[in-house]
Amino acid sequence: MDPLDGVEEVPWDELLATSDAPATGAQVIAELRALADGGTWTDRLSDLLIEDADYFYTEWGTDCGYGPATAPVLRFLARIAAAHPSDETTIAVLDFMVELVSAPIDREGASGQEIDDRIDTVREALRDSQGLLRAAASHVPARPEVDRLLAGTYSGAYEPRWRGIARELAGRCGYRVDVVRIGRRTLIDTENGLLDPDTGEQVYPPPRPSGLRPRVNSWPGLLWWLRRHVEPGRSRTVRQPIGGARERQISFPLAGRTCLVRLDGDAVRRTDAENGENVGTPIPVARPRAVGVFDADGPVLAVASGRVIHQFDAISGVHTLRTLSGHRREIHDLAVADIGGRPTLFSVDGVSLRRWDALTGTPWPAPIPAPGPITAPRLRGRLPHPAGPRPGGD
Repeated sequence: MDPLDGVEEVPWDELLATSDAPATGAQVIAELRALADGGTWTDRLSDLLIEDADYFYTEWGTDCGYGPATAPVLRFLARIAAAHPSDETTIAVLDFMVELVSAPIDREGASGQEIDDRIDTVREALRDSQGLLRAAASHVPARPEVDRLLAGTYSGAYEPRWRGIARELAGRCGYRVDVVRIGRRTLIDTENGLLDPDTGEQVYPPPRPSGLRPRVNSWPGLLWWLRRHVEPGRSRTVRQPIGGARERQISFPLAGRTCLVRLDGDAVRRTDAENGENVGTPIPVARPRAVGVFDADGPVLAVASGRVIHQFDAISGVHTLRTLSGHRREIHDLAVADIGGRPTLFSVDGVSLRRWDALTGTPWPAPIPAPGPITAPRLRGRLPHPAGPRPGGD
């Protein structure tokens, strides 16, 4: 079958109307045809798809993104990769697909509905291409790019049922989040201040910049003092070291022993605290940035990866089939806290702070339904065998 079957039927010129090139459908088809014929990869296709619009993407400082032609191009690229014109072409195509779906999505002036609609078309294209991507992966050496495409790491919108209800808890919160207790009160500690976990309102303002020691008789001075003397909360999270970020070690009990959790490349590792040996096989996760643990009739790991949070059974390493999506940008940190007697997740992406009910995946401030079951099978009371099956992702 011709991997470009139906390519002439796509309204390319309409989809490329906002291209920065400017681009035409004939040009895009020519580039796709060259790839299907085993041609050498160039950046020409990327240049044709870049949108003439301003984007804001904090972590990379990128000010451009790809236009509405992204979804149909992804479908044809998946076909080309599966057809395997050559190793070089297949690998280049898979790399470019990752670039397309991980590019900035928050176009200046675009409404939330417009962004959601565009994300949904990309989601659908990737979902329909799962079989093709697996076929492509069978032709070339192991590629983490394929795992990332299959994992759905690059979302960027709430599930349809939460749209119009869920929203960020607070904005301009930086890249770090933690939980602190002041007396009996639990607060969310961000780079820009201490926040109320129920409303997102700032309780204490941030300390002065430039390393100046604030006066203790001022509100910034009080915050400076609190951050050095308050009792640590129950965040129980660990993040990848980014710049000078502080590592936090988490653990969970298992059969009378303690398991430590750490991030290691594209995996989450569990090790025995006493002898340092691996507990089960590493859990494969694409670009994990932070991980926390909470209890749901057994320990569950919440792992920030790309723009989503995956949940894994901490004992078996199996995905719980629950993935939390809503961030527009890549998540850099998350924290776990007990709020109102329920395990709650807080995640930041450099701009927004979002809150989730950990048991149901419900984003704030949507009403929390009756808790659903954590569906992953458990290996209660014994350690997973190191040679057991490799746990899968979403």
